Amino acid sequence: MGSRRLTILAVFFLLTGILRAQTATTLAISSVAASWLDLTSSARIEGLGEAYVAVADDVTALGINPAGLGRLTQGRVSLTHDSYIQGSDIETGLGSVPLGPGNVAFGLTYGNFGSVSEYTVAAGVPVAEGSYQPMVWEMSLGYGFALTSDLYAGLSVKYLIDEIFTNQETGWAGDAGVLWMPKNSGLGFGLSTLNIGSLSGESLPTELRGGASYQFDIKNDGNDHQTFLFSLDGLARLADLTSNRTALGVEYGYHDHLFLRMGQQLMDTTGLSGWSGYSVGVGIKIEAVQIDYAFATRGDLGNLNLISLAAGF
Repeated sequence: MGSRRLTILAVFFLLTGILRAQTATTLAISSVAASWLDLTSSARIEGLGEAYVAVADDVTALGINPAGLGRLTQGRVSLTHDSYIQGSDIETGLGSVPLGPGNVAFGLTYGNFGSVSEYTVAAGVPVAEGSYQPMVWEMSLGYGFALTSDLYAGLSVKYLIDEIFTNQETGWAGDAGVLWMPKNSGLGFGLSTLNIGSLSGESLPTELRGGASYQFDIKNDGNDHQTFLFSLDGLARLADLTSNRTALGVEYGYHDHLFLRMGQQLMDTTGLSGWSGYSVGVGIKIEAVQIDYAFATRGDLGNLNLISLAAGF
């Protein structure tokens, strides 16, 4: 058993190196509309460095790999507050209920990107005209179900609103994913395509995500249960292949009550100083209620603070 774990971990970290070597990582955010769609929907996902496509074990799978919704065994709700960079705030609410052979999930996201000063030009001189607040909304609906006992599939659709000053753009997008969890292996393999659609005719940050995860017990004698989860994602931006990146995350669980997390996104941070893409997080679970917190760095753009409250019913 020990040699098997070491082999899997060795392959895991080897894949990390390969993906890092092959992945171009320029963040061409301005090349697409609604780049805010890249934001995560929970503190746990951010704490894992956003490496979640092959984990997808909660209602938050709706935004990264809807196939994970098929794994849920009960209804779930999740509320997340994201204190984002430059004074922005993102609020996300998610819920799921069993329906037929799977689970249906719904979500609502509201984003307020702070106050932006407005100017006009009079006689060649900028004149302050007050300020406005860019705002965005996302309403999503998804369904995940089991194809076999260890293979899942899922689809989702979302309606988008992007409001900047007096200009409001709307659009539709869809996600699709598959998830394979081989029995009794602790392994997971996920693949999803996100944000297929457009916003008022403009391209969205459509991306292909593929990843692997491995969870195992480091101690399980009945009185002392401890686990480790490793996850790895590779992300390819289809509209602009120069904005690919890799994400790596690890989670330690103690008695299924306390969770410690760490993650790192490997990306090009040209033009930014400081450490970017690093995240840490903690989670506390009491009965069916879980509270998670994550802190993430974005260089001199600022830091992120996320807090999530989730519960099963």
